Amino acid sequence: AGGQAVSTFAGRPGEAGDADGIGAEARFRGPEGILIDKQFLYVADAGNRMVRRIDLQSGEVVTLAGSPQPGAVVPAVDGSAGRSGTARFSRPTALAFAGTSVGSPLLIADSGASAIRMLVDDAGGTGGSGGTVSTIAGVLNQTNCFSATPTAVVAANTTLCAPAGLVFRRDDGRVYFTQPGNAVVRAVAVRGGGQTFGSAAQNDLHFVAGSPTGVDG
Repeated sequence: AGGQAVSTFAGRPGEAGDADGIGAEARFRGPEGILIDKQFLYVADAGNRMVRRIDLQSGEVVTLAGSPQPGAVVPAVDGSAGRSGTARFSRPTALAFAGTSVGSPLLIADSGASAIRMLVDDAGGTGGSGGTVSTIAGVLNQTNCFSATPTAVVAANTTLCAPAGLVFRRDDGRVYFTQPGNAVVRAVAVRGGGQTFGSAAQNDLHFVAGSPTGVDG
């Protein structure tokens, strides 16, 4: 029976690594979440602890933030973006735009660090160069999160537990994300990079569905 052919867009099957480059010259290590706009494909390169970007026209792969640390136990750190920057991820697994236009700031579920992070370049989005990585929800490198009971409080002071899939809702300025470790779906208002998104008043964190105590309702 006929079917659609599957091709490799970037990287080389079976060859892990962290090299930037064009098409098959580039290498990834355990890539997970992806996100696309009109110009680029963004990749949460979990195994390398990096966020990468692929040009849809040229196939060029560049590292937006993080440094390759395969297999190492490296604490997550906020800081400058770029391959040679100071920002570090623990295990980035999912991505979403904080906005609707090309080059909007990039939200990152850093599951290994139990935090939601945001990458904003020097132009206020992710379409340019430079920039910073900051934490908008959770306490970086939280340990024993599976035994913690999450609460709906100011985002920077609360415990998250391996946040995973996430999506941004433009009209209320919140990012919604799953938290498998505590069996809940949560939402946090996005603030950062000197910008305001939507109508939410602060980085307040709320439960959307589920119960951290395991009670249905």
